[in-house]
Amino acid sequence: MQEQIKDFEQKGLPWLEPAREFVLSLNQAAKLLESENKTGMTTFLKNIGSLARLWRELRFAESPTDFFA
Repeated sequence: MQEQIKDFEQKGLPWLEPAREFVLSLNQAAKLLESENKTGMTTFLKNIGSLARLWRELRFAESPTDFFA
């Protein structure tokens, strides 16, 4: 168990970062809607396309490690 904890501390969870970015982008979208910032919304929508594609690929992998194999 200690070895697994040490391994996690050193390597982390590489598959978690794309999911984290997706959640952060949802938060950003909500803030943009509240502020009615049209310029910010345009920029956000241009950037979200590539993130959505990444999320779809991650979601359909059988396990998180398949995505990075």
